[in-house]
Amino acid sequence: MCRSLFRGRMFRRIACALIFTMSATALAFAQAQPQQESLGDVARRERARKEATQANTVPQLGTKPSVVTENEIVPAHFLVVEGDVGPGDFLVLVNGQPVIRNTRVPGLPSYVSSLLRDGGNLLGIQFTSAPDRPLYIRIEERFPNEKTHGVLVRFHANANEFTAQSTRQLSFTAHPKLLPPIQITEVDKAAILKLVQTFYGNLVRKDGAGVMALFSPALDEARAVYPEGAAYGEHAMRDLATFAQSPAIVMEPFSSDGVEIVPNRRVVSVRRTDGMPVFNSNQITAGVNAGASRVSADVILAKKIQGQWRLTLPFGF
Repeated sequence: MCRSLFRGRMFRRIACALIFTMSATALAFAQAQPQQESLGDVARRERARKEATQANTVPQLGTKPSVVTENEIVPAHFLVVEGDVGPGDFLVLVNGQPVIRNTRVPGLPSYVSSLLRDGGNLLGIQFTSAPDRPLYIRIEERFPNEKTHGVLVRFHANANEFTAQSTRQLSFTAHPKLLPPIQITEVDKAAILKLVQTFYGNLVRKDGAGVMALFSPALDEARAVYPEGAAYGEHAMRDLATFAQSPAIVMEPFSSDGVEIVPNRRVVSVRRTDGMPVFNSNQITAGVNAGASRVSADVILAKKIQGQWRLTLPFGF
């Protein structure tokens, strides 16, 4: 009986010692536990982990896009940059091809469909964060007249987040289509040269409305998918039409000798073989603090819209 009592006391002592030890361990663990991270810290750490994984992974570029089939609706792709960057180089590349190199027109996306591959693609960014404004970059896929656009890839950096020159590379998937090349006939060449002659004649007559009318079909077509570019182009052409109406502007004689027509997918370029402007005017000084200016057309672009050749602007498509 004494032995069983002793054994019972020993068990109780051992049990109490274990409970005390476990309690002390739990207390020490609770005291050593670090402060819980905020959701923002977790998100930033996860983003850094993904970026590091992408940087260490060699992505595979896709294949050359196929040519669009007849009556197929083809999307257009645009690089959109919003916000600002700090001092230093600002470079944006699509599949290694520079799209932005330091300078850009705020609010004017860049057409990049011709740079994309079918399948894997790469967006490269080199920048420094602005001290007071974030940076947003994305590539949109746009179909005509849609209210919202698909986003293939996006990048965001907070203000003052990257104070030193930084490089980021993001992979994304796209499925662009190539537009079929234009087949230019002699009839087409004659129609295009007549269009250029009409453009020149409107400038000679100082017919600003006539100049705008030549570009209106292309501007209307661009608005369906590229309203920013259409608005920018219309503003530029109105400035040209107004400037050309100045009494001091005199167009120099125009000859089609030495003018060539070069197809580039859906658009043709009208230019001179010697690199000189297709036509230009005399040079004038518009104001006291203004530099010398002139009307000069180094290259004139044209495309067929609804079966007719029309003048267009360098939208890229």
